[in-house]
Amino acid sequence: MPTASEIPGLKRSLLTLVATPNRAAIDVLAAALRSPSAPVRVGAAKALAARTDAESHQRVLRDTGDCPADVRAAIASREACSRLRPVVAAAIQGDDQPLCERACGYAIEAEDYRLLATVVDEAMKPSHPCVAGLCSAALRLARALAAAIEAEEADKPLAARSELTPVRRAANQGLGRALDRFSVHKRLELIDAFLLIANHDNPGVRAVLRDTTHAAHAPLLRALETSAGRGAMELLARAFEDGDAPAPLIEIGARRADLAFCRTLVGRVGPTPGVRVVFNARKTAGFGWATPERIEKLLTLPPDTQAAAVRLQGATRSKSADRLRLIEAVMAGGADAARAAACELLGKVTPGHAQALLQQGLADSNPAVVAATAGRLRKAQMPDALERLVSLLEHDSPDVVSVAQGELREFSFDSYRQVFDKLPKDLRTKAGRLVGLADPEATATLRIDLQSPVVDRRRDALELVGELGVVDRVLPAVTALAGDRDSLIRTRVATLLGGSSQGDAVGYLAEALADPHPGVRQAAEASLTQLDSLDVAQQLLAKLQADTGGVAAGSVTTGAAESPPIEAATPR
Repeated sequence: MPTASEIPGLKRSLLTLVATPNRAAIDVLAAALRSPSAPVRVGAAKALAARTDAESHQRVLRDTGDCPADVRAAIASREACSRLRPVVAAAIQGDDQPLCERACGYAIEAEDYRLLATVVDEAMKPSHPCVAGLCSAALRLARALAAAIEAEEADKPLAARSELTPVRRAANQGLGRALDRFSVHKRLELIDAFLLIANHDNPGVRAVLRDTTHAAHAPLLRALETSAGRGAMELLARAFEDGDAPAPLIEIGARRADLAFCRTLVGRVGPTPGVRVVFNARKTAGFGWATPERIEKLLTLPPDTQAAAVRLQGATRSKSADRLRLIEAVMAGGADAARAAACELLGKVTPGHAQALLQQGLADSNPAVVAATAGRLRKAQMPDALERLVSLLEHDSPDVVSVAQGELREFSFDSYRQVFDKLPKDLRTKAGRLVGLADPEATATLRIDLQSPVVDRRRDALELVGELGVVDRVLPAVTALAGDRDSLIRTRVATLLGGSSQGDAVGYLAEALADPHPGVRQAAEASLTQLDSLDVAQQLLAKLQADTGGVAAGSVTTGAAESPPIEAATPR
């Protein structure tokens, strides 16, 4: 369908009617608003809005109320809004009820949020003939503004969120005045509108909440209990981060059971509650959205939101039985992150009830859940907690191992070294293996000692490496001592390499077979017998080949039975 600009004759006529000061043009254009031709009626509406006199603007405002949608859309553009705004504001402020109602309708259709403050100011006047319509329009405009702000924030980076800032500020000021003057107008719609776009730090809100005698105090609290407005949600959520938050905000935030508020709250406080959040949560007996009858709906939230909600509920003074039900439900049907968060609460459950859940957590397929459970074994008084933690030291997940090590801090390398000489041989080895697994700092200390210029310190370090079973973790530092001047150190190195799983150990042992000290040679032979015979034989033959310039090349075979024995490669 062609537009007015695409029809040359119509375009010229409309431009003439826009430019002429003759008032008769207004009647001509107004009559054209109901033309059966879409280009004509739409062009007439735009022409009336484009004229510069207030009479034309008032006429187009009044006469388009019952026009087709395309006519109303034609005057809802940003440019048309800017031209018509003074007349629309005047109509809102006037005592012509039909025109005021039409002006409110136009503001809503055009989403002209700049008129919200004007609408609110007039809605506060009980004597205004259109007060009910004004209050309804204020609520609808506030709802649309809140949606626009949310859409803008989702679409643009933080630095670019500025287009609606002055509009929201002006609307907040107007609605703030309405809150303060509630005793005059007593319109609940204005409180609801305020909570849709209110800033969390609005001083007017705090003043009303702290003044129990204020006329808006009770209505505001009632509205906060059910309002779905982003302002209300942010106000309640941010209260949990405020060390001086008004008590009613914490109480209402705890009572709200809707998942929308749950998402807002956990999105605000983050995956792990901070100190202030925990402080405020401890003032409550639990959150409404975490009660037993609502847990199933809670588990429909995204995984990270589930986990944050579980941790937040765990910070409250909820009953042990309710906490147990939450953990059981989450462990049965929650996301991985939520199950891990639930396991973190097992230390706050009666030990008798926690045992089965601890077993379930340790058997979980997700390492994060296992790690979280491991961190609660002792707090939950698991009878065999020590044995289970020791077994977790060899878990496939580094995170699980790290938690287990942290829970076994008493098995430290420093403590073990202090009592080393007093321990019987069998207990010395058994405890050493545990310390080697439990203390991640042990190998770092041993590396330093293995490089010590003091002979006795190097000797002791090598002995400790053997008892802790960590030769492969410090192998470079051990092999660096293969040529040490002290024969006892070389002997201990040869002995330790027999317990290595690294192929490099064979080469060092082969060289030790030629050591001038018999003790070193014997230790090297004994260690070589501990290693895989075929692998050792092949590596030794390769070394012989390299040492003799290929003379032994023809003797190399692939069969284990045909490989020369270790003794054949041993210098005599």
